[in-house]
Amino acid sequence: MDKLQQLDNNKIIYDEAKKFLNSLNCNSSLSKEYKQFSSYRFGNQSAIVNHMLKSMDDKFKVLPKGNPNFRINGIIRRNGSSILFEYCFDNDILNSYRRLLDGIAIDASEKESNYQFIQPVIIFDEFPNKRSDMWQTLNDIFKVLGIKFKMLSVPELLTIYIFGKKQFHKILEISDYDDVINGTLQKEFLTLLNCSAFLGGLHADNIAMLKPKK
Repeated sequence: MDKLQQLDNNKIIYDEAKKFLNSLNCNSSLSKEYKQFSSYRFGNQSAIVNHMLKSMDDKFKVLPKGNPNFRINGIIRRNGSSILFEYCFDNDILNSYRRLLDGIAIDASEKESNYQFIQPVIIFDEFPNKRSDMWQTLNDIFKVLGIKFKMLSVPELLTIYIFGKKQFHKILEISDYDDVINGTLQKEFLTLLNCSAFLGGLHADNIAMLKPKK
């Protein structure tokens, strides 16, 4: 594929992502919008998440593909600290946190700073179920290295995008992996965004999308 064709493809993906996001509003059905998101290819899904994160923090930067070392999807750098993002829209969970651990090492080395000022975040299309080995692995990483992963899901990001982009960092702050699996942040999430009506009523199943399945 030549560079011109690649640019054309990138523009198509960009335009499709913007069209999808522009269609979202407080009358949307989360389950319907998530189903639409799931129908896209990985490149389109990544573009949608990139747009959402950029709208929530203008410091968000998409990292180019092909870097043999820094293989994560995006980064926010501010005041000497970093937030690293890796998207997991398939079953490649193992490599998602491996890439983030590699990213932490590289970012700390480049800035000559303590890795504890670097926050890793995994963004899932939907959270792995509670039986996944991932939860114990993340717990082991925290015990050994003191690195606590945070995680968000696409349904959460869609809800934040519609109802409260300014609350993004507050929600990220409470989205530790252990709080996600224990379901302790769900009430605070709804309170911060004031979106209970959107998630309840006719779309009661939507609330279940904000936490791991059993």
